[in-house]
Amino acid sequence: MSVIIIEHAQHGYECHKVGCRDLAKKEHKINHSWEEENLEVAERNFNDDLGVENGYEEPWIWADHVRVYPCAKG
Repeated sequence: MSVIIIEHAQHGYECHKVGCRDLAKKEHKINHSWEEENLEVAERNFNDDLGVENGYEEPWIWADHVRVYPCAKG
């Protein structure tokens, strides 16, 4: 199941299922978004892309920085 990660202007990072109805409500407040093939890939790529190895001295960690909505888990 494809998921989308959004960087929300007020709430930070969120993960939803592609096509989730909640996204339509938030569309005007999304700074950036990208799609991943599933939740596991999304977490791995997030941690890899925003980690210390890429210049983030305080790395962004999926478990600490991304709110995963129920739609993305099922």
